Amino acid sequence: MTLDDLEPHERLAFAGLVRTMVRADGVLTAAESAALSTLAREVGSLRFWRCMTEAQQALPDMEDLSDAARNVSRPPVQQWIYEVLVGMAAADGNMGEAEGRLLDWLRALWGL
Repeated sequence: MTLDDLEPHERLAFAGLVRTMVRADGVLTAAESAALSTLAREVGSLRFWRCMTEAQQALPDMEDLSDAARNVSRPPVQQWIYEVLVGMAAADGNMGEAEGRLLDWLRALWGL
């Protein structure tokens, strides 16, 4: 899946969730940075970084991110986003507590 496969509101939620995941434990490791760069290349680099900037501005807090995530209703998109986030969380070989909580919350929200 690429960003072209997502609706605008899904792209925003995706970028916001990725941004939150990489910041969840307060440390961006070299492995997480590499995984983020790889993800950007896989989904469309220029558009990915634009979406990340948009998410930073449009989703400044968890309440806004929650609203955006709730609006993602297509199961294949939910599953894909979740799998991407699991990959990001495991990129450095150490899934932290904050990362696990984010994944648990999303799994419950989307019924995965």
